[in-house]
Amino acid sequence: MFKSESCAERETRILDKLRPIPGVVFLHGLRRERKVGGRCFGTMVMELCGPSLRDLAMKGPLREEEVAEIVKELAETLKGVHSSGVVHRDLKLENVFTKLQDASTIRPVIGDFGVATDDAREMSQSCGTEKYMAPELIFVERYGLSYTKAVDVWGLGVIAYELLKGYQRSNLEMHLLREGEFQWPANLSPEAKNLIMGMLDLDPRKRLTLDQVINHPWILENCSTTRATANITSCCGGKRSTPHSSHPAVKKLRVA
Repeated sequence: MFKSESCAERETRILDKLRPIPGVVFLHGLRRERKVGGRCFGTMVMELCGPSLRDLAMKGPLREEEVAEIVKELAETLKGVHSSGVVHRDLKLENVFTKLQDASTIRPVIGDFGVATDDAREMSQSCGTEKYMAPELIFVERYGLSYTKAVDVWGLGVIAYELLKGYQRSNLEMHLLREGEFQWPANLSPEAKNLIMGMLDLDPRKRLTLDQVINHPWILENCSTTRATANITSCCGGKRSTPHSSHPAVKKLRVA
């Protein structure tokens, strides 16, 4: 459901802009269906995906090798998103889905670009889901500050943290992350901790860049050479395959 017709058009415009990027959910189109009491109802028809990362994390922690592959693919996708001038601003487990084409591996796709922006003037708005919001997003309105695309790296860091630890129902632990306090799961490798601490640096200027995430020793150690090569090809010139049109997913919406 959208707040207004302009919000619906905004999200479809951004998704059209990101259409060439394999790791972004594919938008088939927006259909305006009917008007009731001055409100317009419609449907966003999108690529049909598998369960979200939240569904997977609720079953318990994932193996480090699995999380490394997911984080690498998401970081590569975000590089494409940022290169297109877009910042997602609401990265969380619920907004990352899995591809249906390959059941043997977890292939993440980013969805829900409802609060994404490609307008630098909007990078002083407070938006997103509090649990996953970077510190600078939390305080942006209080202190009249602005922020950068580093807020997406923070969201990715929280995603990695939850995948390695299991879904956190309470916001308390996420609040502790914004205080620089970590409650690590047992037997987590020092390299994994180092990566997450780098993505969750309280100072966005010191936070890891997406290139640093992709080339982090923990990522390189846990991601297979074949898979890494395939990812680089798909993000740096490979064509995106269009999802089969007979398998769309729909997002019902109401636009004022």
